[in-house]
Amino acid sequence: MKWTRDTYLRVFGDRLRHVPEEERLDAIREIDSTIADGLADGLSEEAILRRLGDPVRLARAYQSDYFLQSGGRMSLMKVFHLIGFYSTTGLLSAMLVPVIATVAYGFGFVAVIAPFAGLVRTLGASWVSMSLFGPNDVPAAWSLPYSLLIALFLGAIAYGAHRLLLRYIRFVARQHRKLLPR
Repeated sequence: MKWTRDTYLRVFGDRLRHVPEEERLDAIREIDSTIADGLADGLSEEAILRRLGDPVRLARAYQSDYFLQSGGRMSLMKVFHLIGFYSTTGLLSAMLVPVIATVAYGFGFVAVIAPFAGLVRTLGASWVSMSLFGPNDVPAAWSLPYSLLIALFLGAIAYGAHRLLLRYIRFVARQHRKLLPR
């Protein structure tokens, strides 16, 4: 598609809708300034916009950079927002991010619930069942230690998957950052 400066900036700005207004306007001003500098150097508007690339892809790079540079630890909402964002950035991410996130947060949830199930079974709840690899039930007295071991195992898997997810997100962000104008 052949872009004009105004349509390029409009599409770029529209794609930054999840970034706070002030940062969004800064990014638009930065791209506009890059275009103005190129024009001052004698380049054509078409050549500058072609060099910048697709405004949607450039906006993803800015959005990615904003999410990861916004400081502090990642809150659960921020992680879910990043999962949604990176799931839409490409085919591999669309498959990989939801699977790793499901493993991380699903196993994490079960790791938190397992000790409660063990405690309830230890206290005599017959509706909670625990078995050792097949038909052999865990004795009620061993339910809590068994559930704690299971929780540690599942928690380790959840933690590893969470770390893998964050590493993948940072990797994709670095790739997106390469698209940002210098």
